[in-house]
Amino acid sequence: MFFGVSVKLRGMRSVVLALLCGGISWAIALNAPYAGWHVLGSQPLSVKAGNSAAHPSLALDARGRPVVAWLEDSVLDNIYVRRWNGNTWTLLGKTGVNRAADTDLWEPAMVLDHQGFPTVAWTGHNRLFPKAPIQLYVSRWNGRVWKPLGRALPQGSGDGVPSEPRLAVDREGVVTLAWIEDTKDRGSIHVARWKNATWNMIGSGRLDMTTSGLVLSPALALDRAGLPSVAWLENNGKLDYLTNEDHLYVKHWDGKRWSLVGPTSIDINGHNEHSAPSLQIDSLNRPVVAWTEYGYTPSAVYVKRWDGQRWNLIGNTPATSDRGTYFWESPSLALNSADNPVVSWVEEGKKLYVKRWSGAAWVYLDTARLNASLAEIGRDSGPNDPTLALGSDGQPFLAWSQVLTNNDFYGIHVRRYVPPPRLPPRR
Repeated sequence: MFFGVSVKLRGMRSVVLALLCGGISWAIALNAPYAGWHVLGSQPLSVKAGNSAAHPSLALDARGRPVVAWLEDSVLDNIYVRRWNGNTWTLLGKTGVNRAADTDLWEPAMVLDHQGFPTVAWTGHNRLFPKAPIQLYVSRWNGRVWKPLGRALPQGSGDGVPSEPRLAVDREGVVTLAWIEDTKDRGSIHVARWKNATWNMIGSGRLDMTTSGLVLSPALALDRAGLPSVAWLENNGKLDYLTNEDHLYVKHWDGKRWSLVGPTSIDINGHNEHSAPSLQIDSLNRPVVAWTEYGYTPSAVYVKRWDGQRWNLIGNTPATSDRGTYFWESPSLALNSADNPVVSWVEEGKKLYVKRWSGAAWVYLDTARLNASLAEIGRDSGPNDPTLALGSDGQPFLAWSQVLTNNDFYGIHVRRYVPPPRLPPRR
């Protein structure tokens, strides 16, 4: 027979007593918090109260400590980065990443190298000179200050406006950057690598599939050899409503050329609305992509993995429209040590969900408690731009921006998931 007793002391699950077949087994976890989504330190993470903070980018260092970058809107915009040290959030640099005054900033992206030092990319524009071009910048934290990686990046095509930078870093700390250049009604994707103190373009020509359609929402990831893959959304440029379509593509750089992964796009229906994709590369160098679609097919989050021959759905879908939900957005994807995906997304601008693939099924991670936490932050607001990262134990961290109750400004919030404790094994 089996008896179990759990005692709660000061918010901790402190003692589990199990009586098994006449023998007594004790399991003591004096520092194990209750299962669910836990706040890390004082939040929101804004540097100055009253400033709006948005577009968080989240990563974990080698010690499993979260690092968050975000854009903070004030008289002078800036990008800030904080690291969780186990007790509090430490600001990296007193003046922010961008050191140029009178600059409008957009779209920060961040990665951590093998030393745990962050690199941040963003686009910026000098507000004192309205005709000055929007430019793309990258800076790295060296442990003391933020140092630019070169000057503003030159445009890959010479005549475009850069937007949507994405970063990745290999095991040697070499940074790869992808971005879009917009020219009137179309765009192009470019990829460069920082090496030998300069930016080197990877490949020549265009990655995108047409010369007439919009290109949006790139995602970037590196394989074990440091070779990049890029996923993106692209419109086919057709003006007729019946033939106008959006598609999701993935290309891989093999060291000599960019090649399409698969015979065609990987989306479900080109007439649907699509979200930005999230891309990861598993331990066997297979790309995994998460995105959402709605419209001509039921609203859903999709996750596909390339097996070397075809793109395969992982499960049916991690989420379906059985709750009557219409609009799903902002998927963020991570892979655990077993290459099983964990994905988060937002439903109808209000609810935030996280599911893990167990190898056989998609499993929710304490959705009720997570969304109760959102309601405490802002009764009439929902999460924006959630981003997901996994610790070495495979448990997720989440960061997002959200308007606070009784305020009109956004703040950055971070949560860590703690799984339910395991009872002593039967014997």
